[in-house]
Amino acid sequence: MLSKARARAFVRFAREQGPKELIRCLRRNQENHILYHYEGQLTGDYDQTESEEEILAMIRWGRSHSPEGGRGDQT
Repeated sequence: MLSKARARAFVRFAREQGPKELIRCLRRNQENHILYHYEGQLTGDYDQTESEEEILAMIRWGRSHSPEGGRGDQT
């Protein structure tokens, strides 16, 4: 299971930031149309990235991948 970048990134984020922060970011991202799973599929927006680092950035900052310009409230 942890051979996939998405799983590793989610576990790492939860360890480093805490599960409550992970849930908060996922909810914010979902409100901004970033989906964990596409309807009827086992993949979603977090699977479209190249690396664990990119997934971590997407969790934290949304589609912008940076704190300076982006979607969500980032707080």
